[in-house]
Order: sequence, then C-alpha cells, then structure tokens
Amino acid sequence: MVSGEPLDAMGEPHVIQWEGRTVKFCCPGCEKDFKKDPGRYLAKLDAAAGSR
Repeated sequence: MVSGEPLDAMGEPHVIQWEGRTVKFCCPGCEKDFKKDPGRYLAKLDAAAGSR
C-alpha cells in the first residue's frame, strides 16, 4: 500500500507491529515511509479490508 508493489516483490514481506496491528511491507524502505504518515496508510488498509 505504500509503494504499490506486491508484498512478495522483494522476497518475504517485511512485518512490523504498529499500535497492536500487524502491518506488512514489500521491503524495509516502505516502513520508513509508513512511519512518516501512518494514518494515511492505515486508512488504505482499512478501506482494502472493507472491500473484500
């Protein structure tokens, strides 16, 4: 959701825990971008989960 790349684009997904949530990235670089504006990306995750 940060770069638009699939989670497995660069090998195993990079996984962190953020305020009780598991968040996965295609690479550690995306975590850095996420931490600059987590609300923006969490909203995208919530929207994607709601459309399933």
